[in-house]
Amino acid sequence: MLHKFKRRILIFLFTVLLLMIAYRYIYVLTGNICTGEYRKSPNAVYQADVMDCYSESFFGQKKQWFEFKVIGNNQTQKFTTSPITKIFFGSRAGNQVIYWQPDSSAVKFVFPEMEIRVKVQK
Repeated sequence: MLHKFKRRILIFLFTVLLLMIAYRYIYVLTGNICTGEYRKSPNAVYQADVMDCYSESFFGQKKQWFEFKVIGNNQTQKFTTSPITKIFFGSRAGNQVIYWQPDSSAVKFVFPEMEIRVKVQK
């Protein structure tokens, strides 16, 4: 009887362990968490996006980066950087980061410590 009890406890503990691993694996698979801003160009041909992204590995290693995109004319210009400090933007922040040239030839991503200017590919 004691043998059956130990076996049931081991099965229970193994099941809990498997559920914990599955939960963590699914959490990691849900992908990146990003927030940001997007703006259409004045001529409505292009769209500029900037995202503050975060992810975590299966073992808890955290990663954060900024992702920039300019989309239009069947092309996407995309690049990433390390996080830029002293700026909060996105749907809840109320700070604008993206500024288009009036002729839609370029877009600026304006941060307190730097500006990134991207010419659109025509």
